[in-house]
Amino acid sequence: MSNQEIVEVNTSELDTEISMLSNDNLLAMAEQAERRIDAINRIMSASLKITNEKDWILIAGVPYLQETGATKVARLFGIGWSIENPILETDTDGHFTYNYKGKFTMGNISIEAEGSRSSRDEFFTGKEDKEKGKTAKKPQDIDKRDVKMSAYTNCINNGIKRILPGLRNLTIEDMTKA
Repeated sequence: MSNQEIVEVNTSELDTEISMLSNDNLLAMAEQAERRIDAINRIMSASLKITNEKDWILIAGVPYLQETGATKVARLFGIGWSIENPILETDTDGHFTYNYKGKFTMGNISIEAEGSRSSRDEFFTGKEDKEKGKTAKKPQDIDKRDVKMSAYTNCINNGIKRILPGLRNLTIEDMTKA
C-alpha cells in the first residue's frame, strides 16, 4: 500500500507569470528602473549643489541635512507642506515632548511625516558631569518654546527628506563627488 498525495496546481496563475516574463514587460520594467535611478542621482546632485557646508552637519560621521538646507531643496523641487498644531505630552516628572504631524506634497505625490522633540534630550538639559558637579537642567528650567520649535523643524526636515528620494543616508563620498 502506498501513500500518495494528489496535488492540484492552479496553472492559470503560473501561465500569467510566465507570459509576463516572456513578453516585453520585464524589459520595460528594467528600463524604467534604470531611468528612475538616474533621476534619483540627478536629484541628489542638484540638492547637494543648492546647499552649502553650513546646511550640513556630521552626526556620528554621517552627513545630516539640517532644516536650512532642506528648505532650499524643497523650494528647488516645489515641495509644499502644511503642519498641524503640535501635541504636547507631559510626563509625571515634568519632562515634556512636542509632536508635530505634517502633510508634504510634490506634484501629485503626498506623504505624512512627523517630528518630535523631548525636554529630556541632552541638547536641552545639558550634559551632566558628576565629577565637575554639573547637573542636568530640570524640566521647569527648559524653555518650552525651544523644544517646540525644534520639534517643528524636525517635522519639516523629515517630510522633505522622505518625499524626495536620495537625501537620506548620504555618505561623505557622495558629498565630495558633488
